[in-house]
Amino acid sequence: MLGILSGGGNLPRLLAQAHAPNPLLMLAYHGITQPQCPQGFPHVWLHLGEVGRSIKALKAHGVQTLVLVGHFSRPSLRDLKTDLKGIQLLARLGRLWRGDNTMLLTLQAFLKDEGFCIKSPQDILPHWMAKEGPLGDVRPDEEALQVLKQGFLHLDHLSSLDCGQGIAMQQGWILGIEAAEGTDACIRRCGAMQWPTGPRALYIKGAKKGQSEALDLPTIGPNTLTNLEEAHFQGIAFEAEKTLLLHPKKLADQANKAGIFLWGEKGHP
Repeated sequence: MLGILSGGGNLPRLLAQAHAPNPLLMLAYHGITQPQCPQGFPHVWLHLGEVGRSIKALKAHGVQTLVLVGHFSRPSLRDLKTDLKGIQLLARLGRLWRGDNTMLLTLQAFLKDEGFCIKSPQDILPHWMAKEGPLGDVRPDEEALQVLKQGFLHLDHLSSLDCGQGIAMQQGWILGIEAAEGTDACIRRCGAMQWPTGPRALYIKGAKKGQSEALDLPTIGPNTLTNLEEAHFQGIAFEAEKTLLLHPKKLADQANKAGIFLWGEKGHP
């Protein structure tokens, strides 16, 4: 039986729908999971710090396999409502609490120690894994290809700092680096910073070095494309085989209509 640790956004529900009618249990978190996300599926509402209660609920329902999907914003320690198991996890995290990737790797090890098998979303939705090349009819020109290659190199260097997975660039210059605000907010922020002449900005997303692919791959959905269009970006580049594209056919149609490229790059240059 599958347990879905449900973060924000639509992905947890989409994954549940794809897994049905196989048995599952969704763990939903106050202040993080969208209220409508678990509707129609077996679920339990929890506070993020209720780790012991989460484990008891999973084992009571016979869950053996876990998948963590969606966006998890980091709450203040005061708002966690931590139980004893939660305190043990916090102690294990220690100073790693502020690093997204190291925090997720520690969480993965903690859950395995509790007897769970950790799966990735792409194990359940393999056809949503990004492929190399264009998704849709629009392609980046040669100048854009050179800029996005620079962007991937910048992201490689940023990986050592355990920070954002995205970067906005225009004509070889960095407009902004994705931080805690996430991809869509970074696109909106940088859209207003573009030069009015010359090639428009583009966005590059990449997985961090050593990133846990079972827990935190970059994800692109229709909201990201809408923000790219409204911010007047050329398009977005991402790593093939390391990015989830929500409903690829629908994304391709949306990108074609907007005149935006979706470009999968095979590995880091």
